[in-house]
Amino acid sequence: MKQSVFRVLSPQLLVFTLLLIVIFGMGCDGGGGGGGGDDTGNGSDTRFSIPLGVFVDEVAVESSQPTQFNFTYPRRVGAQPFTDLSIDFTDTLQAVMVDIPGPSANLRKNHGQSLIQPQQETSATMTARVASADEEETVCKTGELYGPYVIYGSAAYEPESVDPQSAQATQATLSIINAGDFSICIEISSPVDATLSVNSMDVDVGSCETPPADISGTWVGTYSCDNTGTSLDCSDDGGDILLTITQNGYSARYEDDGGAVYNGTVCGNTFKYNGGEASYDEEGTFTLNADGTASKTSRWVSNIGDCGGVCEDILQRQ
Repeated sequence: MKQSVFRVLSPQLLVFTLLLIVIFGMGCDGGGGGGGGDDTGNGSDTRFSIPLGVFVDEVAVESSQPTQFNFTYPRRVGAQPFTDLSIDFTDTLQAVMVDIPGPSANLRKNHGQSLIQPQQETSATMTARVASADEEETVCKTGELYGPYVIYGSAAYEPESVDPQSAQATQATLSIINAGDFSICIEISSPVDATLSVNSMDVDVGSCETPPADISGTWVGTYSCDNTGTSLDCSDDGGDILLTITQNGYSARYEDDGGAVYNGTVCGNTFKYNGGEASYDEEGTFTLNADGTASKTSRWVSNIGDCGGVCEDILQRQ
C-alpha cells in the first residue's frame, strides 16, 4: 500500500511527506533522549532519531505535473500530546540517497536541448495541508497550509538545500493532531524520475506530561492592547470581552465575541493558541489561575503588517 501511495513523489520531497506522516502520528514515549522543559514546567523537549530504511528503500518515483493526494492518518493511542514540533529539513537531507536513471534523458525530456542552471533544473517544490480526519474530503482546500518548500539539488540531482530550512507546527495544527486522527494533503512537483532511500531523520518535539485543566465554558472580562504601527487606525484599545472555549482533552478552541477563532493545546493550566480572522493573526497564552480566574496574554499583527500590538486580558468564567 505504501508503494502505491509514495511512488508519485519526487525523491527530494518524499522525505518531507514521511516527516509529516511519521512525526504527526508518533508518540513521545519512544526514540532518543532529550531533556529540558518548556516555560510552564509542564513539558519535556526531546530530539528523536527515527529510522526510515524499512519505509523508504529504493522507492520508485516518476516525474510529473504537480500531483495532489490526501489521506487520513491514525493518531497513536496513548501518545503524549505535543506542545511543539519542529523539523530541520537541512539535517534530514543528509540521510537521503537518490538514484537517477538516465539523467540526460530526463533533462532532454523536461528541458529540451537547452542548457539550464542546475538549481533551476533540479529544484522541486512541496506544500502540505493538515486538517481533522472528518475534513479529509476538503483538506486540500481548507487545511492549514505549510510551504511552499523549495528543494534544490546538485547537477546529479542529489538534494542539497531547502528553502525555508525548517518548519514549525502551529498551535492550530498541534490541536488537530492531539485530538485524534487527522488528514494530510500533499501537493508536489518533481522534475525527474528517480529511486529514493532514506536512512533516518532527526526531529525536535515537546510533549506535555501534565493533565489538562478544564478551561471550557464562557469567559467574560476586560482587555487592553498596547498597539504600534503605521496605520492611521492603530491606536491603543481595550474594553469588555467575551469568549467561549470548547475543549477535547488537550485540544481546545475558542471564539471571541467578534467572531475570531483560535485553536491550541492545553497543558496543565496553560492554553497556548493561535488564530484570528481575515484581517489579523494572533497568538498567545491563556492561564487558569489558582483562584479560578484566568489571565490571557497575546501578540497580534495585521495581515498587511501595518499594525500590531500586545494585549492583556483579565477573565472570569460565567
